[in-house]
Amino acid sequence: MEPFQTPVHCLATANCPHCGTRLATEMVDDGTTVLCAACRHPFIFHPSTDLRRFSRKAVASLALGLASTLFWCLAGVPAVVLGVLALIEIRRQHDRLKGGELAIVGIVAACSLGLICTPILATFLMPAFQALRSGK
Repeated sequence: MEPFQTPVHCLATANCPHCGTRLATEMVDDGTTVLCAACRHPFIFHPSTDLRRFSRKAVASLALGLASTLFWCLAGVPAVVLGVLALIEIRRQHDRLKGGELAIVGIVAACSLGLICTPILATFLMPAFQALRSGK
């Protein structure tokens, strides 16, 4: 269990700038001065509206998808696998995770860049294979 779980009915959260404790409330407007429940330090409440974090698998899928221009098989296949796993994970934990767009871009980049780079790579490697075959 995480140290802080936001209740389903909670509308706004903010971190205390003095001690870093995350506070959750329903009734406080933006700009209202409140006391931290942990350290009792007053601060101006500026709520953060989106509590979800980016899926690490989605971020890795995007990075590997973009890296597939240089390392097609080494980066492209893991980018697709991680992208699909990220989409499944985000769908199951949609209240805690975001980044579905990153996963989709990672999958598309890996597939499209792999399709573009494969013929180019074959064009460069074909003369080398022919030279090896002929014994030169």
